[in-house]
Amino acid sequence: MKQCVSLFSCAGFGDLGLQKADIHTISACEIIKERAELLRQNFPLTHIFNGDIWDLQNDIIEHAKQKLNGNELYMIIVSAPCQGASSNGIGRIQNQIKKGKREKDDPRNRLIIPAINIIKTLQPKFILIENVSGMRHTQIINESDEYETIFSILHRQLENYVIRSSILNTADFGVPQNRKRLITIGTKSIYTDERREKDFFHEKSFLHPKQTHGIEEKPHISMQRCFSHLSTLDAKYNLYDAKDPLHRIPKWNDMQYFCMRHTPEGQTAFENTMCTNCNKHTKDLKQVFCKNCGNILPKPVLQKHGTFRVINAFKTAYRRMSMNKPANALTTNSGVISSDVKGHPIENRVLSLREIMIIASIGYYDGNEQLFEYNFYNSNDKLIREVLGECIPPLLTFKIAKHLDLIS
Repeated sequence: MKQCVSLFSCAGFGDLGLQKADIHTISACEIIKERAELLRQNFPLTHIFNGDIWDLQNDIIEHAKQKLNGNELYMIIVSAPCQGASSNGIGRIQNQIKKGKREKDDPRNRLIIPAINIIKTLQPKFILIENVSGMRHTQIINESDEYETIFSILHRQLENYVIRSSILNTADFGVPQNRKRLITIGTKSIYTDERREKDFFHEKSFLHPKQTHGIEEKPHISMQRCFSHLSTLDAKYNLYDAKDPLHRIPKWNDMQYFCMRHTPEGQTAFENTMCTNCNKHTKDLKQVFCKNCGNILPKPVLQKHGTFRVINAFKTAYRRMSMNKPANALTTNSGVISSDVKGHPIENRVLSLREIMIIASIGYYDGNEQLFEYNFYNSNDKLIREVLGECIPPLLTFKIAKHLDLIS
């Protein structure tokens, strides 16, 4: 039986894909209590370590050794927190550093060090590391108190592994979501030869769906295709589907509803220049009121002390997705329209919990195809959106696992 140790497991979605490929997670580590509990409920045969990996690394190693009983560990999967390396967080982080509210060295980036310690001791056949593309250039303080890139540390510390990485878009692998992630695979050098290393780990072709590596190329799956069976919702008048408790959404305030109701598919409300009263255009994007009739324009507007102004935000905020394309990358703020590209393409709302499950490759798409089952056990909306926004889609880990079968 192929066995795995899962580090920074979130709520176990990457492990779902491995499980479908007959790779069984014997232990998983998660620091957040609510996520660890979801792991326990969905993976009853897995030992869940709930706490800081710095404190638990020796316990994880000892538990794995006992379970393996002298057999080789097949895989360690590492999905360390990415906020310190993520482009979505870089602006906020740099701003906080300048204001003296944050340390220059994000401690979350150094979590790769205890993960490497576990890998060096347990010596799995494969290592699977998933993170944002920015991780490629992220420098951390190494064990000698010197700055070094994470990848330099990996190659230096794991010298008996062949390590290659590539930036992949999950949409290329059948996931109905454009989500680019840096996927790194390490293979014990005893399992590779020059031909196989070139074939399976070449920088430009590694795991590319067009290559004949056991991964079937599929056309991108659009939101239209995977949401067509779901009922219509509305952020003001119809917040949930009584027949599907997970097909539910948050309510919008009057300003949000007004500006998004007049925002076309694929566009942002910041570009709404036509007055809903007189149909005249006011081209100044900072203008709040129509220059022709004085009516308020359908834009994201802040009212304070009797004055009005257009909200300061990135122009990806208050934006609708496109129905004929995969969804934009999920984030932990999928329920917030003022966050990065969160509007439903044609309905006046954000995506429901059911919809974000689907675009994370959990549940149904095409109306009838079951991908992966997961039970949230009455979790609150915030927790569900957070874990789905951070997870590696199980369909991707499943296809990576099937790819690795070819050199097992």
